[in-house]
Parts: sequence; structure tokens; C-alpha cells
Amino acid sequence: MPAHLATGEAVMLSANLSNKGKVVRRKAFLRLLDVRADAITRDGTDPLGLNDKGQHGDEKAGDGRYSVQYTEKKAFDEVEMLFSVESPTFMREKRYHLAVHEPAVLRIEGKGDKAAAVAKVETAVMAEGATLEVWQGEGDARKPLQLKDGVYPLQQAEAPVFMKVEGKTRLGNLVSREFGPVYPPGVKPQPKAAPEKPAAPVDKEKAAAPPDKEKPAEPEKQPAEEATEENDWVMPAVIFGVSNLLLLGIGLGVWWFLRKRGKGDEGLSLEDEIEAIAPAGDGVGATDETTDMSADDKGEAA
Repeated sequence: MPAHLATGEAVMLSANLSNKGKVVRRKAFLRLLDVRADAITRDGTDPLGLNDKGQHGDEKAGDGRYSVQYTEKKAFDEVEMLFSVESPTFMREKRYHLAVHEPAVLRIEGKGDKAAAVAKVETAVMAEGATLEVWQGEGDARKPLQLKDGVYPLQQAEAPVFMKVEGKTRLGNLVSREFGPVYPPGVKPQPKAAPEKPAAPVDKEKAAAPPDKEKPAEPEKQPAEEATEENDWVMPAVIFGVSNLLLLGIGLGVWWFLRKRGKGDEGLSLEDEIEAIAPAGDGVGATDETTDMSADDKGEAA
């Protein structure tokens, strides 16, 4: 277990049980174990996924060696590594401590003309031969800063400072990382302007074509008006039909009365009267007349 680790640097962690100096490999026994590792920092506890399944850095499944690849992205003064083994009959724990560092540090000291960037390689994690590059500005406005008396004097009092470190760590891993922007004291970062959206392409053919003339929409007939038009002729038709029926009934009644009065002595029977009246009218008139005759016949019997 290393005592120091660079941020973003991967390290392989491994644990195993031993008996008389030999790794325990009996599968029937290993199946009863719960082997785990946790990284404990000021931010909390992070389970690392220690395993013997050939996953996450473990080289071979079921060989009794539990492994995991560990990487920490943030710098911590102290990280506690807790390895634990638990079975139905016993429990074992072992703790290690390490520090996580940035591979280099950058800050600005002083104000105005005396402002200077301080850039240093973190020798606790970086091997000899690591290089630093410090500059101000971005893109075409990038201006390198020169080391003088252990610092990098600023060329522009309000421009941000950037740094790049390259080299190998003490664990043999290659590092190439940039830092910044770091602003001089009292200088606030300027918000970046949002990029303008490109204008939508114009179709020349559609732009040259004359606009289509819109036809005026035909007015729709309202259902209420149609219903009113239908009702305008239905009611007169009904009144006309009822009036005709009444006139036909009255005419037949007068005709029957005059005929009976002229033939009162002949003593026509009820059947004769019906036969005489039926051919002269429609079904409706005959029905009404039959009713009147029946009532008259009851009066004579009385």
C-alpha cells in the first residue's frame, strides 16, 4: 500500500487470507467469507468493490486473492483504507493510511506589478524529471511566463494564469495535466459570451416563388338556421291537412242529414247507410261518420 498517491492515478489493492505463510485457496471455506475494502475520507465511506471474481482489476477468479483498482479524483490529506474479513466464526480488520496529492500546485501571490505565479511540482508523488509550463491568456493570446527567483512574474495584471505538468509518478505512471484558470487577487472571472446561433439556411427557390393566394373560406351553414328553415314549411302543411279533414267531415255530415231527411219514410237500415256513405269519402271521413251514426242510432232506441 503506497503512502502517497496522485489524484487520478490508479493503484491496485489486494488482500488475501494466509495460513502458515500460504494463501488460503479452499473454495468451500472462501465461500463462507465476506471480504471487503472501504476508503474512508472526510466526505464519507466509499466501498471499493474488492472481489475474487476476476472483475475490476482482479486477475483471476477463485484464486483466494481479492483485488480492486482504486482511483481518487480529489486531493485528501488522509485516506483510511479499511480491509475486513468476516465469517460465521471470526472477523478480522486491517487499516492503512495514505495521502492523495495534486501532481503540482499553482497559486498567485502579490498584487499589481508585484503579482507572480507560484508553481511547484509535488515531489511526494512525482518522480524527478517532471516539467512545468506556466502562461497567461488563452488561445492566440497565450503568453508564456518565465521563472525568476523561484516565481513566475505576471505580464498582465488581470489575465488568468494556466499551468501544465508532465512526468512520471513515483509509482511509474505517466501524468500530463493542465491547471487553471487562476485569477490574480481581486480579479473576478469574466463570464464567457454565449456563442451566436447560425442563421437558418434560406431556400432560394421558395424565397423567389410568389406567395400562394389564399382562397376565402366558404361560410358554413349553422345547424340552427337549417332547422329553422325546415320548421318554416312543416307547420303550414300540418295546419292545411287538418283543415281539409275538418271540411270533409262537415260536408259528409250535411250530405247525410239532407239525404236522411229526404228518405225518412223509406226506413234505411244501418248497413245501407254505411254502404251509401263509404264510397263517397276517404277512410278517415268514413270512420268519423260511422261514429256519429252510431250515436244517433242510440238516440232513436231511447
